[in-house]
Amino acid sequence: SPAVAYLGIFAGEPPADATDFWFDLEQAPLALGSLRYAVLGLGDHDYQEFNAFARNLDTRLAALGASRLVPRVDADILFEETYAEWEACVFSLLGKLRPDPQPATP
Repeated sequence: SPAVAYLGIFAGEPPADATDFWFDLEQAPLALGSLRYAVLGLGDHDYQEFNAFARNLDTRLAALGASRLVPRVDADILFEETYAEWEACVFSLLGKLRPDPQPATP
């Protein structure tokens, strides 16, 4: 099962929409051996905690047994080129993971 995370980060903390997810992920004794994931953090290198949440998420998913599709990318404010390269790589890999369609049975 693949998962892709695009994370806009404020001061190293999870985005507001991800705080409950992060709390649960930190607490739960999950086994995520079947999960393949990719993380792209979007931040500002001027902050001391530049993309800290993306690093923390990557570390936690790996600790729970999930496998990276590609190495985590820490993108800065001018992220367009970095994102385009990451996106092309990730979506190419996701296309290869998609199972072949099964023929319809009458």
